[in-house]
Amino acid sequence: MDNYTNIVERQMRVNKKRNAFTLIGIIIGVVLFTAIVECNVFVNKYRIEASILMEGDIEGTFYNLPSDKVKILENNVEIKDYSLVAKDSQEQMPMKNGTQNVHVYSVNDNLISTTYKDSLNLVEGKFPADSNQIILERKAKVQYEKSLGDVFKVGDKEYIISGFFKIPYTRQMELVGLSGMNNPSDYQTVTAFLRLKSKTNKIEILEKIAKDLNIQIANNEDIDGFDQNKISYLVSNIFLLNNYDEYIDGNSFTQRNIIQIILGSLVFISTVILIYSSINSSTKEKSKQIGLLRCIGATPSQIRGIIFKESLILGGLAIVPGILIGHIGIYIIVNMVVKRHMGLDFIEIDSRITLSIVVWVILATFVTIIISTIRPAFKASTSSPLDSIKGVYASKNNTAKSRKNKFIRKILGVEGELAYKNLRSSNKEFILTMLTLSISLVLFIVLTGYVYSFLKGTSIIDNKKFTDAKIYAYSYLNEENQDMDYRLKENLSNIDENRKILKDIKAELKNNKVVKDIYLEDVYQKDIMIENIGDFNTQFETTYIQRNNEIDNTLFHNGQIIVYDGDSFNKIKDSIQGENINLESFDNNGVIFVNPMRIQLNGKIIQNKATNLKSSTNIKLYPVELDDSYKIFDNNYDDSLLDKIKSKHMSLNVMGTISRNNMISTNRMISNNSFTIIISESTYEEYKNMIINDGEMSIPSHTLGFDFYNEEKRKEYSEKIRDYANIDLGYYYEDYEEEINYNRSFIIGMSIIAYSFLGLIMMIIVLNIINSRSFNILSRKKEFGTLIAIGMNKKDLIKSIIFEGIINWCISCMVAIPISYVALKYIFMYLINQGLITSPKIPLGVILLGMSGLLIINILSMIEPIRKYQKFDMIEMIKNDE
Repeated sequence: MDNYTNIVERQMRVNKKRNAFTLIGIIIGVVLFTAIVECNVFVNKYRIEASILMEGDIEGTFYNLPSDKVKILENNVEIKDYSLVAKDSQEQMPMKNGTQNVHVYSVNDNLISTTYKDSLNLVEGKFPADSNQIILERKAKVQYEKSLGDVFKVGDKEYIISGFFKIPYTRQMELVGLSGMNNPSDYQTVTAFLRLKSKTNKIEILEKIAKDLNIQIANNEDIDGFDQNKISYLVSNIFLLNNYDEYIDGNSFTQRNIIQIILGSLVFISTVILIYSSINSSTKEKSKQIGLLRCIGATPSQIRGIIFKESLILGGLAIVPGILIGHIGIYIIVNMVVKRHMGLDFIEIDSRITLSIVVWVILATFVTIIISTIRPAFKASTSSPLDSIKGVYASKNNTAKSRKNKFIRKILGVEGELAYKNLRSSNKEFILTMLTLSISLVLFIVLTGYVYSFLKGTSIIDNKKFTDAKIYAYSYLNEENQDMDYRLKENLSNIDENRKILKDIKAELKNNKVVKDIYLEDVYQKDIMIENIGDFNTQFETTYIQRNNEIDNTLFHNGQIIVYDGDSFNKIKDSIQGENINLESFDNNGVIFVNPMRIQLNGKIIQNKATNLKSSTNIKLYPVELDDSYKIFDNNYDDSLLDKIKSKHMSLNVMGTISRNNMISTNRMISNNSFTIIISESTYEEYKNMIINDGEMSIPSHTLGFDFYNEEKRKEYSEKIRDYANIDLGYYYEDYEEEINYNRSFIIGMSIIAYSFLGLIMMIIVLNIINSRSFNILSRKKEFGTLIAIGMNKKDLIKSIIFEGIINWCISCMVAIPISYVALKYIFMYLINQGLITSPKIPLGVILLGMSGLLIINILSMIEPIRKYQKFDMIEMIKNDE
């Protein structure tokens, strides 16, 4: 066996060029395997750190844990560490712009030093030393004009302020303070945050601890079913545990897994095809030598050993350079692309090569090599020795079948028809090459078309944006079981507070000449019934519509009532289709209907008028409570319910209609086709008791959109406004230019990563095609020598070889372009629905670029056989010797 396997080294020296191509392909495969595994590790680390930053380093939380059970946690050997929180005091306190809920929690040292050490940032002072000291969110400095050492009273308890902190997010109309915990036994119940020692089975261990403590186990689906103020229960931190590969339902198949499987499969299939093609070609070339070895006593297993050894040597040579190049590539991508372009530099994580990564890559590489080599090895070892010596093994499958194509002959002549017959002489290889070329072209067109359209779409949105930036907030309504009149009064007060704050900001921004135009908008979710509406459009795709023809009423479920101030109306008035479009009419109970939009499969956007009601028509609009709406939809109602609904109404005057895409509203997504009307602030003030729900399924939003005076003002004030809105008010802030630039940078970063992977995969494909086509053409030397002997000159022969590449290119393009077209159409539909692009046209330049690249690949694959044929003479070709 040793004597036979020594032949491998000699054969590898003889076929240096082919082995070099194969080795490069395997190295690229190892690079990609390394990149995929290392990327997966990096992404997983990032998700873990992001979860810890936003939610704390918490694996399980025990709510309402009796304080006498804390000692049990302390003595549990499964628990790495724990931190404790208890409610200390709370009060609804007045501030400059209204009132807010102030919550003070007593915490132990571990919560600050371990659980929230990455997200709880002390901006001034020091952490509380005991229960009499407190640290407050930094917005308290402005809202209550407090400083270090001041007394801060909440309820019946007074605290000395020892510091101010900030966290990644804060809730509007809510202030949090943290005081020290002297002794857990001072509180009836506490909340415990746990981390475990074990690296595996964390959920199982948490549930065991809960059962030992006689505590109920909750997951995200049934938490709402508990009386959360009275019962003790465990909640596992699903997001963090999922990144530790721990799943409550046992389902570990996620979107991230799908991406990994797709990428891994592409690399695996491409590398398998390359190695298989190379080993298969090499085995066919050595068929005579294999036959001679069989004749002098080599067994089939020894022949297989020779072939497997050749493959494994190439794999071994590829491991080290492949892993190093892959790691360097990922390091560059992470530091130059991910952190700079994709805005993920706020978490300090670097890519690292670990033993587990090396093991996975080596395993994947050798599994790929073994699978690629099995068929050629067994085929060579089971062939008859005499057939192998005669070269039958290498040529019997290459006998050209009689496949005529009149169209090709008419276009390319006899040489073209010969090229087509030669291609189809081995259908498997023809189909494999065609699919390989088609897949590479589809990947390129779809990826490039997506990137091109997205970047173009952001430019269009940039040119047509309605405001430079916005501050927005939500009014969380009271849903507790209280008197309805009290609840409505409290909800109205909450909404009025938010609107007042935004109006004050509006006035201040105008007075300081930070902005030139500023617009206020409120959105209220409300079921609506309109009397005598007549014709109406049914293209409200996300809305249930029910019409009672007997009373000529129409109920629109999940409707929206949007309130615009005067500046907002003036901004959109030129886009309103109707008569008497002026502010006076709008303030005098005017109503504007928003037209629904839909998208067809071909990407065409269809817009229809919401109603055919004429301008100046007076209509009665009845806001409907949710319970009553359900009764109507279920046909579980009588005249008394209709009488109740019709007992109060809004009297409105139709002004006209407007396209959803011309609204100031930042949500211009076509998929949001709820029945929508726009009214004025004066109309809202007149009918707000009808508009405001009592907390059911409705969270009103309030948006202040504005345009900066110039770019200098944006640079000077944008971050200050963001800081004030996010940290001090608990509101939200978006700068459209920053958002667009971020989206553009993010997609560019993703494109660099995608093109890196795609480029390497296509390199494997190119090497495979060059290897395969070179062998297929060179293995037909005898056939071509015979053609020359009967009168064909070398020029026509070379033309025939070139036509083979052209025919393969044409057929691949004919397959790939329709598939790319359909795939891009569905992608464009998604992007249009998300409001990211407005033109679903497939860029012709992308298709032409992809086709040109594919043509170059085909030309490259023909250079080597053409060069060799130019050196051969007829006798050498007929003898089939190099």
